[in-house]
Amino acid sequence: SLAQRTDVINEGQGCTPIILSLLQGLPMREDGMEKVVKITVLFFGQLSEQFGTKTLELPLFSGDTISDLASRLQISEMLERGTKVALNGDFCLPDVEIPDAAEVAFLPPVSGG
Repeated sequence: SLAQRTDVINEGQGCTPIILSLLQGLPMREDGMEKVVKITVLFFGQLSEQFGTKTLELPLFSGDTISDLASRLQISEMLERGTKVALNGDFCLPDVEIPDAAEVAFLPPVSGG
């Protein structure tokens, strides 16, 4: 509901602008019937620097996939370039549906020399 969404946004006070825009970016379903799940996203490597945090709680629509989440986070291209994804501690493919209370970790490839 809108009240729940506002609570989530208010919890985001002090967040970086990109995170606040993600919290506000959950659109309403056209039919007005929405089932929202809450997930925890873990960022590693350059992603934690990019988002300014290592952990983020986000609302998603029930049925959303890893790919949907990556698109919302604007990191879809990183998945194509080798960023791995783990769902509740197990590596998975981007087409996997994210269940309620899940933990999704994005692990970019390690580089160095």
